[in-house]
Amino acid sequence: MLRIGLIDSGIGGFSILNAFLQIPFTQEAAFYYVADSGHLPYGLKSDEYIHQRMLSLTSFLQTQHIDALVVACNTATAVSAAKLRDQFPHLPIIGTEPAIKPAALATKSGHIAVAATQSTLNSERLNSLIQRFAQHCHVHKIIGTSWVELVESQKIMPTSNLKTLFPTLQVFDNYPIDQLVLGCTHFPFLTPALDRILPKSVSIIDPAASIVQECYNRLSYTFSNEEPHQSPENPHIEIVLYTTGNLEDFTAQSTLLFPGNYTLSIKKIKA
Repeated sequence: MLRIGLIDSGIGGFSILNAFLQIPFTQEAAFYYVADSGHLPYGLKSDEYIHQRMLSLTSFLQTQHIDALVVACNTATAVSAAKLRDQFPHLPIIGTEPAIKPAALATKSGHIAVAATQSTLNSERLNSLIQRFAQHCHVHKIIGTSWVELVESQKIMPTSNLKTLFPTLQVFDNYPIDQLVLGCTHFPFLTPALDRILPKSVSIIDPAASIVQECYNRLSYTFSNEEPHQSPENPHIEIVLYTTGNLEDFTAQSTLLFPGNYTLSIKKIKA
């Protein structure tokens, strides 16, 4: 059985878990997702604090015998992924980082925007990506801390979040931005509202599919050509969701943000 672990500060990483489930499986698989809801938001925590959380949660997922770990959080990737690879050298660890390169390649105006938490926007990793791939671009940074709070509070429909989003997107009125990089795994859940607010010329870049591809490449996993989950012949898929926060709240969030008719095990852990 293929076993993949995912860690996020909250429920944003569901956007990556959902991307995994869009691909047909050729063998039985289990996904173990940890939402560190009892310690969010990571974007306002120190680097040392974030790494200690990641170390603890990775150690927990190791007890589930995972074959690979996806750090389903841009902030945690920037702070902790390299250290985790040193501390768990035999575990493939796939990080999540803002898709600066594809945005820089796709832009026609030379103006791109990246929305992320303050910690990610300040990180050496993001600045390195900009230096490597977007020196020819004007990169506009959007502080998306309030965006994370919208998703965590399940305000994902335009009727409930436009007032919060509008002030953070004023930069689009002042510059000819044509690419918006979603630099946090929470943000794809806000796409319906972003589509309504942003000019039609703006492309929204969600890196989830490329993260899934990278994970499977690292595992030398081959894909089926069949449609996923359409017949009894399809392999069994197990999904276990963990939270370090309030179990009732997490269950409600999971029901709203996790689409599909999957049998879920939802548990609270102390880690």
